Amino acid sequence: ILIGDPDGGKSQVLRILSGLHTNSTSIDLDELGGFDTENILGCSLVTVDEIGKSFGEKHVKRLIGGNAFTIKRKGIRNLSVTPDFKMVAADNGVFNFGEKTGALETRFFYLPVDTVPEKDRVDGIGDDAIKEDLQDILDWCLNGAIRVVKRGGLMKHHEMPDDSKALVEKVSERTNYALNFLQDVEVEFSQTDLIPK
Repeated sequence: ILIGDPDGGKSQVLRILSGLHTNSTSIDLDELGGFDTENILGCSLVTVDEIGKSFGEKHVKRLIGGNAFTIKRKGIRNLSVTPDFKMVAADNGVFNFGEKTGALETRFFYLPVDTVPEKDRVDGIGDDAIKEDLQDILDWCLNGAIRVVKRGGLMKHHEMPDDSKALVEKVSERTNYALNFLQDVEVEFSQTDLIPK
């Protein structure tokens, strides 16, 4: 999940990633269910422009869980598919995982997108400019993929950049309803007065 301020370049990143895939689509998480998932068939990348404050969590779990699910299609036979695409979402940091187990939030990698200062912005980066630079971007991505293979896999939590770790903690804290309740009623915690098991 790309997290950053409004107008910070997250949509440009999504457009670039979509350009690197021969078959990609964009979905609206608030409208998942019913016939809305049919356009993911055959896609290698699914993008989400904005997560929003509430979204169809059970549908997102189905999409990213790796298990087969049914896609309803109008007027023709439904399909049972196992998703094999990657999903990249963007948000201003206002989304809230409503489920309480933490199972959904741990399936995402959080990447901060810092807003480019006004003086350093490049205006008019359109589809033509992105297409011109896609080869260089693809080379950069492949170089990163080689480093991942050499390392033996993606970064573990303790290896992530500090900004990414901080985002994971922020999302975890925001979705910990018990902790939020205790903080709302001003319960104080002490690390030294722990109760043994």
